[in-house]
Amino acid sequence: MLPVFGAIFQTVYYGISLANLANSISLLILLAVFLREAVSRINIKKSFILTGESIESVSEEVETFLQQTGTERQNRIRIRFTVEDALARIWEHFGELTMVKVTAGISFGRPSIRIMHEGEAFNPFSKTKGAYDDWLVGLLPAAGLSPDYSYSHGFN
Repeated sequence: MLPVFGAIFQTVYYGISLANLANSISLLILLAVFLREAVSRINIKKSFILTGESIESVSEEVETFLQQTGTERQNRIRIRFTVEDALARIWEHFGELTMVKVTAGISFGRPSIRIMHEGEAFNPFSKTKGAYDDWLVGLLPAAGLSPDYSYSHGFN
């Protein structure tokens, strides 16, 4: 709302001129884009306890979300495999009763997926020894994507 009030104040204070009108219009366009991003920011927001069924359910929701964003089929499959593998590694490392939160949405015009869980630092995207890991780690870079891992205040 602040940009709207700023645009009105600027027009009233400086008078109506083409430059002020263009400034006001650009501020209103920025506000509209911001509100659209804020409203459509989150398309999936789900907390669940890790099980084989919940991993499958979430990966299906992620693939549906990616399909709605217009992501190519082969990239959807790559991302789905990566999400499933990350969740399976978290489940394997932390065991039963691990609570995980998955959010997916559009941020600055690009799809983003975030997996969060509480516990010790653990990067599910780190490579271990095995041909399967080499294959899986290469899936996203082949599509021009890369997972990002961070740990802060007890949350992965």
